[in-house]
Amino acid sequence: MKHAAARFFFCLLIPVAGIFNTTHAQTPFPYDTRSDSISIVHYNIHLDLQDFSTFVLKGHTQVIFKPKVNNITEITLDLMGPTVDSVHDANGNLLSFTPAPLGFKVSLGGTFNTGDSTSVEIFYHGTTVQDPTFGGFYFNSAYAFNVGVSLDDIPHNYGKTWFPCFDNFITRSAYDLFVTTLPTHDAACGGVFQGTVMNPDLSETHHWKVFQPIPSYLISVAVSNYVFVNSSFTDYQNNPVPVKLAAHASDTTPMKNSFVNLENAFDIFESRFGPYRWDRVGYVLVPMTAGAMEHAMNIAYPEIIADGSLTYQSIMAHELSHHWWGDLVTCRTAEDMWINEGSAAYCEYVFKEGLSGRAAYESQVRNEHKELLRTCHMDDGGYWPLSGVPQAHTYGNTTYLKGADMIHTLRGYLGDSLFFNGLKTLLEQNQFSDMDAIEYRDDLSAITGFNLTNFFADWIFQGGWPHVSIDSLTIVQNGVQHDVTVHLKQKLVGRTNYSNQIPLTLTLRDDNWNTYETTIHSSGMNNSVTVSVPFIPTFGYLNRDELISHAVTATYTTVTTTGTKNLSHSNMLLQVQNVSDSVFVLVEHNWAAPDPVIDWESGKLISPQRYWRIDGIWNSGFNANATFRYSGQISGGNAFLDHLLITGTEDSLILLYRPDRSVDWVEFPTYTKNFGNVTDKTGTLNAINVQKGEYAIALKGWHLGLNEWNEESNATLYPNPANGFVSVESNVTADRIVISDAMGRLVEQRLNPGAKADFVTASWKKGTYWVTGYSRDKSVFRKLLVVQ
Repeated sequence: MKHAAARFFFCLLIPVAGIFNTTHAQTPFPYDTRSDSISIVHYNIHLDLQDFSTFVLKGHTQVIFKPKVNNITEITLDLMGPTVDSVHDANGNLLSFTPAPLGFKVSLGGTFNTGDSTSVEIFYHGTTVQDPTFGGFYFNSAYAFNVGVSLDDIPHNYGKTWFPCFDNFITRSAYDLFVTTLPTHDAACGGVFQGTVMNPDLSETHHWKVFQPIPSYLISVAVSNYVFVNSSFTDYQNNPVPVKLAAHASDTTPMKNSFVNLENAFDIFESRFGPYRWDRVGYVLVPMTAGAMEHAMNIAYPEIIADGSLTYQSIMAHELSHHWWGDLVTCRTAEDMWINEGSAAYCEYVFKEGLSGRAAYESQVRNEHKELLRTCHMDDGGYWPLSGVPQAHTYGNTTYLKGADMIHTLRGYLGDSLFFNGLKTLLEQNQFSDMDAIEYRDDLSAITGFNLTNFFADWIFQGGWPHVSIDSLTIVQNGVQHDVTVHLKQKLVGRTNYSNQIPLTLTLRDDNWNTYETTIHSSGMNNSVTVSVPFIPTFGYLNRDELISHAVTATYTTVTTTGTKNLSHSNMLLQVQNVSDSVFVLVEHNWAAPDPVIDWESGKLISPQRYWRIDGIWNSGFNANATFRYSGQISGGNAFLDHLLITGTEDSLILLYRPDRSVDWVEFPTYTKNFGNVTDKTGTLNAINVQKGEYAIALKGWHLGLNEWNEESNATLYPNPANGFVSVESNVTADRIVISDAMGRLVEQRLNPGAKADFVTASWKKGTYWVTGYSRDKSVFRKLLVVQ
């Protein structure tokens, strides 16, 4: 499914502070246990969808099932919206039923054991239910169709809005659908068309059959005055695969034009993920604006985006890819929706790579990664682990876009051959079944021979991001070679645990453009790696190939002309004043707290969110200025860059600099400030004759106005500055208080603190700390604390 909240037609930004960190305990999530005792093997669904005036659905569904355990005397089925009229057993006898939370419970009138097979048939009618945002059964004057999931309802599965079922991700069944329509209408359903019967009253009953076992949310029906466009693809074994597109007659040509690369997508996904295991490819146009839905072999696709252009072809590819990720292999619970939607979002990148080349793939990954670092935790209200996203955020950007970003990182860990061959085998071994993140990890580890424990612990089971940088280089000559010890430093963004064995490409260079590259690994807060290099490097950098999506976005550029260079990926403008020969410029935008100011009593409050590093191969003829944009805004294209630092006016902002990490931060000697309106929280700081080193935005003299930082009335800190202890009093209910240092590291956390909480600060280092209160994962107060 591709929907609006995952940057489809729009992106809703929620201006709240994200939770500090959360980690999945790596135990299975609760699931619908009905499937442990009963296997529903087949549904015969009969629908009458002729009432386009009062929009009443009439139906009866036969549910054929087999007990998995003995002594089954009842079955509970889900149904939402229509009213149950009667229930019958396999012999037509009436059965009693009672309401249940999401449907009804049927007394079977006997006891059934393993080896038995029986059925119940439910007759029902009524108006249908829709999620106001997305999902349900839609019935209007021109269309009747279902969308199998709800964005807002929990549980999300919405098969139950049009037939009684076990509505979960686990139970897989075959289906026959018999859909009675007006003679001017046709029915597009999943599966293989079996034929149409003309009824005495001139209505028509269309029969479709789904042979492959699928969950209830993936079966589909759509009724309108459809016409079908039929064609076929050739699969990798030279077998024909039927293709059926359903649309109003006036929409068929634009649809075909928008889908000119559908066969390319099919070929790309087969080559990358293995054979297409379904009876046909199918799309049906429906009047939705909030997204598309990956119903098996009958994808519900918004008619508004089948407009004849290729603007939305990534949506087309996304939905097709679900026939590998989501339909063929399905997440066991919503908490692991990344297996479905993160994978399909990643397949958009794979589609672009197959269609336009590696550079196009890298560009899309790079752009999405930058936006994730800036906004994902704000969009979704927290730094959630990929496995364990709360169901209120199942269909958010963590699942979709961060899911894709982490799968890109998995590819970086494994390399292309192991990655794609491993995923092919994973799909082969788990086809038509469900899985969770733990099984995914263990199966792929066994298939590839690569132990993925660290990868899943660091990228799937933990929220936030790691940030890795080169702290310093130590160089010792060893014969004609030079032993270079690379001292690595790891920081935490929205998480509490350091990562282990992150593979990163190390690049070392000297002023003569000599280059050495190898792969090294970052583990823990600090570690060192020694490599042998045939020259004396003057600087180094990590992740040039961007195979690993950590909390850095960087620009590498060779400059040969004067003028302004928009280094948008690094959030900086470079104004080249003079260049006499080619120079290499590296600008890293680090989405992590910079090292704190050592002389904290100087009153410089450094940004807790980001800093820059500038380096490269420069000569005496190179001179440039640099423009650093700041923004404390919480909406718009520059939102959430500095909102934790800039909470008031801008006139105290300064630009800090240090040439390397062996010295403290100082104010850069030559720069200008462009505040504009000092209350709009946006502007620029412009460094004149920029130098190599690190740069950060800060507030000067903040300690003289400490009370202004703590003027928020929801909580009080005292004494502040603290010397040994601090008390936090709040007049709002907080379910936890989180204290983090200037680098964003967790110092202490208190659950259910009540109206007053005391903290002993005697062992804390002198400096500044953030005290944040949360209620249901949203910030209710945020205070600045000084510890003396």
